[in-house]
Amino acid sequence: AEVELVDPLDLGHVQAAWALAKCVCEAAPGAVVLDVFGAQAHVGEEVAALDPDRAFRLMHEVAIMVDDAHPPCATIVTRGLIKFGRPDLVVDRVPVDQVAGAAQLVREIAEALADGELLEPGDHIELPDDPGGFAVDVLPDDWREQLGLERGLLLTPS
Repeated sequence: AEVELVDPLDLGHVQAAWALAKCVCEAAPGAVVLDVFGAQAHVGEEVAALDPDRAFRLMHEVAIMVDDAHPPCATIVTRGLIKFGRPDLVVDRVPVDQVAGAAQLVREIAEALADGELLEPGDHIELPDDPGGFAVDVLPDDWREQLGLERGLLLTPS
């Protein structure tokens, strides 16, 4: 069965979660807030001091992780895009000398996704200085399970 879901008009669900965390941390300053989806921990005092009118910061909601345990290549994985109704991104076999540029590209794609853009299997990401770009595929189930992701897309240089 196929279901079509409508994106929310705003990020009220994310704002409500931070408002609740802020209230808890104001009452219990020694608390720690664990963002399971975003793979981050936040000190209670910092959460209590969050300005409700602050600008959106992707890196407060999403983590970009690099696994470089198997040189000469690395794997880049996002965590937390599920909060925006988007799949996390995985880029495999990135040469270690290109990790910084690839991670910046992943961040830009994640920003666009958090801002409402859609990326689906079969899409192609064009890059200004790379005629090949990236092909977008479904992340294989064994990878998704191994990485602990709800949903994922594999970006492969084409």
